[in-house]
Amino acid sequence: MNSIHLFHIKGSTMSKVPDLAVALVSTATYFGASTSDFGLAPGLSLRRVQPSIDPADRVTELSGTFAIIAGPETYSADLLEQLPDLCVIARSGVGYDQINTDAASRLGVHVTTTPGANAQGVAEHAISLLLTLVHRIPHYDRRVRNLEWRDGEFFPEVQGMTVGIIGMG
Repeated sequence: MNSIHLFHIKGSTMSKVPDLAVALVSTATYFGASTSDFGLAPGLSLRRVQPSIDPADRVTELSGTFAIIAGPETYSADLLEQLPDLCVIARSGVGYDQINTDAASRLGVHVTTTPGANAQGVAEHAISLLLTLVHRIPHYDRRVRNLEWRDGEFFPEVQGMTVGIIGMG
């Protein structure tokens, strides 16, 4: 097994990272309950952090953090400036819109995303929306709730239809 060496690169000096934490900032359940499955290098610990809205709480929660596995929460210039040990923000999704990338770049904080992480979910959602429209789900839902359903009403079926998905993703 190869060992992983992590280096803290801030300013003009480079030194090994001393016992810093990786913060998993997420309310998502797909990360599981265990923190032992992440295979972190010796000297790094995983700390689960609930996304906080209060800026002071966020600074306290993330202090001493080398890397952040981030969800959709915001990382402002002010927050990033108060986290001197931070080297990496790894988004567990796509898009940088919640991270002040100019400030991150200026502070030497690398920002990554997980391209394609949501491709399956987006494709499934597109098909779900397509079926919702073809089957007129909102229309029939409204009719049932208003007690206007009549026996003999059926959903149209996709079989035999020509359908298409036009997207930019």
